[in-house]
Amino acid sequence: MKRASKKGMTNLLVVKVSIVSAIVGASLCAGRSLYETTFLQYDMFGDVFPALIFGTLGGIAGALIGVMIGIVVKNVVA
Repeated sequence: MKRASKKGMTNLLVVKVSIVSAIVGASLCAGRSLYETTFLQYDMFGDVFPALIFGTLGGIAGALIGVMIGIVVKNVVA
């Protein structure tokens, strides 16, 4: 049986943390903007556009935060 290299495992961990952070960030931002448009009657560009815009920005920010956390974890593990 081949053992997985430590570098490969930490790189995989960085990728997984980045993906999860991007999904969580996009979900939070999209959910928040949908809540504002639906329940608070806050109308910026209509009902869908704020969710798309903030969801995209949240996904990008979440991915960046995930990469930073992954780099820190990688340095701690190594």
